[in-house]
Amino acid sequence: MLKSFLNILVRPFPAIETAKEKIVLSLSFGLFIFLFLAVFQPFGLDKTEENKLLYISGYGFITIIVMLFNFFITSSLFKAFFLPEKWSTWKFFIFNFVMIIPIAVLNWSYLLLVENVIAQESGPTLLEFLFHTTAVGFFPVVFLTFFLEQKLRARNIELSRRVNNQLEFNSPTNYELEELNFNSQNTPNIKLDNFVCVKSMGNYVTLFFMDENQLKKEVIRTTMKKIEEDFMENKKIIRCHKSYFVNLNKVVTTSGNARALYLHINELDFQIPVSRNFSKDIILGTI
Repeated sequence: MLKSFLNILVRPFPAIETAKEKIVLSLSFGLFIFLFLAVFQPFGLDKTEENKLLYISGYGFITIIVMLFNFFITSSLFKAFFLPEKWSTWKFFIFNFVMIIPIAVLNWSYLLLVENVIAQESGPTLLEFLFHTTAVGFFPVVFLTFFLEQKLRARNIELSRRVNNQLEFNSPTNYELEELNFNSQNTPNIKLDNFVCVKSMGNYVTLFFMDENQLKKEVIRTTMKKIEEDFMENKKIIRCHKSYFVNLNKVVTTSGNARALYLHINELDFQIPVSRNFSKDIILGTI
């Protein structure tokens, strides 16, 4: 049992990367706190008569602010910890439980301020409030983590199975006569049949291509948007991730976990991720 739990903790987990995802998740947790307190009314909320819902909404608002701060500020300060390609289940646990401490402290301060329990010399201590806040937050965090990990992993494994079945029956398209021009003085035209992938590096990209049966890499100054415009007409060259273009003809197999679907190419020593927002039908329809 313990071994199974530890195995789940080290599994890859999708990071919350986009601003939209961060805002939606923060608002969702704030709404959950509001509804939970409104229904169960702990901490003496059942004795509050005036402006009860407005009062309770303050706890939800504090939750939203703390989560947004961690998503946008803390993640920027500790970039190495928050690397999407290294994000795992245990990091997701830590990230969520670390947020409980400032939420508890701010909620306790809010309780003292609104209820004026300092003058009354009553009310829960900070330690008691921290315990209660942790208890309230523990179950939704555990449930959400395990539910998402299981659901996303199963979805990507199934997608990988479907793609791999399709790969067995597909014949590569012959690109022998087509060439790619990257408008770079240091990079000659590359036969499309030799092109492997492109990896973004900010204002530069790294081209991976075959030359005399050897994998070559060239760094050039261009943008992913410009490459996307150049490849627009070619259905086998797709942008499967914000940082990658790939030649689907080079894909030999795929794999999947909760974080993403991955494309495997024999010549590369790394796997190419497929973005969660990328239409999987495109891969199934063109690979």
